[in-house]
Amino acid sequence: MIRLLGERPELRTGPILDVGCGDGEAFESIFGPRPDACGVDACVTYADDVARARTTGRYGEVRAEDASRTTFEADRFQLAFSNSVLEHIAPVEPVLREVFRVLRPGGHFLFTTPAPRLYSREAYAWRRVLAPFGLDAVGRRMAERECTVYHHVSILEPAEWTRRLGDAGFAAVEVVGYMSVEAARAMSRFSGATRVPVLSRLAWRLSREARALADDVPEDRWIERCQTLLGPLLGDHAASSACGQLVLARKP
Repeated sequence: MIRLLGERPELRTGPILDVGCGDGEAFESIFGPRPDACGVDACVTYADDVARARTTGRYGEVRAEDASRTTFEADRFQLAFSNSVLEHIAPVEPVLREVFRVLRPGGHFLFTTPAPRLYSREAYAWRRVLAPFGLDAVGRRMAERECTVYHHVSILEPAEWTRRLGDAGFAAVEVVGYMSVEAARAMSRFSGATRVPVLSRLAWRLSREARALADDVPEDRWIERCQTLLGPLLGDHAASSACGQLVLARKP
C-alpha cells in the first residue's frame, strides 16, 4: 500500500472517503491526518469507533452510517479507501455501487482484502500440520471456525472482484497480491490455535510467533512485535499465489 502510493502519489489526492474507518488508526498510518477526508462506519465491530475517530483529528468529518447507504452527495470524493473491510460484508455489491456513486469521474477505489488462499491447506498452518496424519478435516474446521470468528463472508478471487467491480461501473481494475504463504502460516500458527483452546499450549511450545504474540503487552508493543515477525515475509506477490489482495479500480 505505502509503496503503491509512493509510486503513484496522485492517489493521495483528496477529498478521500475511508469506508469502514473504525477509529481511523489505519488511515492515519497511511495518509496522516487529513482535514479533506471523511470516515464512515456502521460501528458493527466496536460501538464507539465513530466517537473515537471524531476525537482524533484524523478526519474532517466522520459519519455513523451504513456504507451501502451513505448520505454523502454524488461525485464528491477523488479517492475511496478501505482497509480489510469488504470481506466482512455480504452482499458486498451495494457497497461497491455506493462507492461508485460518491466517487468523482476519474476517481479511484483502493482497498485491501484477504484472498481465498488464506484458508487453504498450503497457507493455513494447522491444515498443513494435520493433513499428513489424515486430519485435514480437523484443520478445515479450525479454518472455518476462524473464518466465522473474523466474519469473513466475502473472500473472492481476483477475477471475481474484477467482475463485481465492473458490474458496479468501475473500469481498469488492478489487483496486486501481498502477504506470502509463509506469512499466512506464521499468523495462523498463533491465531488458529486460539480458536481451539486445547491447541493453545501446543502452539506456544512449537511456534515462536505464538510465544511472541500471546504475551499480555500494550497494543503498540504488540503491533511492533507483529511487524518484526511478519514484516520480512510481506511484500508484493502474484495475485494468484498471494494470501492478500490490494485492489485498485477507477471510475470512468
